[in-house]
Amino acid sequence: AAAGEEEAPPGAPPPTPGLQPVARGDASKAHLVSALEDLAETLKSGPAAQVRAKAHFRAAQAHAGLENWREAWSAASLARELQPGSAEVKEVQLKVQREMRLLQRSERESKRQGAFGTGTNRNLLDRDERKEFQARLGLAQKLLPAAGGDDAARQRRNEAEGLVEKAAASGWSQLSPAEQAGFEELWRTALPSLPAQEVRRGREEGVFPPRDQERVFGANLPLALTGRPLEGPFGWLSPPQLERARGLATEIFQRGAEQLDGEQRRFAEGTGLLAPSDARNPWHSAPLGSGGAV
Repeated sequence: AAAGEEEAPPGAPPPTPGLQPVARGDASKAHLVSALEDLAETLKSGPAAQVRAKAHFRAAQAHAGLENWREAWSAASLARELQPGSAEVKEVQLKVQREMRLLQRSERESKRQGAFGTGTNRNLLDRDERKEFQARLGLAQKLLPAAGGDDAARQRRNEAEGLVEKAAASGWSQLSPAEQAGFEELWRTALPSLPAQEVRRGREEGVFPPRDQERVFGANLPLALTGRPLEGPFGWLSPPQLERARGLATEIFQRGAEQLDGEQRRFAEGTGLLAPSDARNPWHSAPLGSGGAV
């Protein structure tokens, strides 16, 4: 995996400080703290994406060894953003996610058993949980279609409201396959208009699907990433356009489709890098010079 390590050949230069594997079961807290300091210096130097992914992955391991679960989650999320296909990164992130849930459960129990008294503490806990739910629901509601229209449109809106509320309450991963398919339709339509920061926050909260579970990617994305010919009738593409398609594929894979502007999005959909989006999206009706299809 990209975030893992390969055995160095004889005579190879020493590895970058901090990127060595974090030994499992290492009882030395000082070793982990030192590794984190080295990793911070590595990241400050502005390395390439692959090195950044490895550094965040090692930082997640080190924080997990120190039981700094929130910091471990943050580092693992950054590594996953850069290397969404890495099985090692996914394994660490799932482990940290389990520990985060245990930590949050423990914190809730501590509130219940705190010094303020059972009744007062339960009210504080309920208030915090309602606040967290409202924040997740606010993110999920950004996927809803516009209100109004005929009876059929109002019915679809009501069904969508129930679906996003369930995703906010229990998380995207807890939806049934049929519900995930319905959520995916809302997600694909709304994604181009969502700010990247909100997309990232929704993924961290578990409301939006993780990047490697999205169905917005088209069949030509892996082909463009590996330099192979694109599927479909794309003989009309000039060499510069093919090069552009490969560059966009790399950007989509590393940073996400939400980073594209309208013209880039239309080109990516037209060449099969992304699945076609809803025809009501603005680039389908804007003039060609503005990235549209008219």
